[in-house]
Amino acid sequence: IRFLEGYYIVLITQRKCIAYIGSHAIYKIEDTKIFPIPLNSVRVSHPDEARYFKIFQNVDLSSNFYFSYTYDLTNSLQYNMQASGQLADEGIDSA
Repeated sequence: IRFLEGYYIVLITQRKCIAYIGSHAIYKIEDTKIFPIPLNSVRVSHPDEARYFKIFQNVDLSSNFYFSYTYDLTNSLQYNMQASGQLADEGIDSA
């Protein structure tokens, strides 16, 4: 993510497997940590940076945020099934 002074990386430090869609595990975020990404250039101080950072920290990423390593959760199940069917028709393994 980027605020006014530079970039940060949000790392998922704890996860919990909550479901499976076929053979794809779906995880819920349990905990995260935020780290600044140092740049080669000098970071210019901005008075609103701390305020934006605090606002972002108040977003509860452990509530209703899910991910999968092998399944695209941004698409509908119907779309993903159609896409995997097309891959199977072409002889390509989708896993």
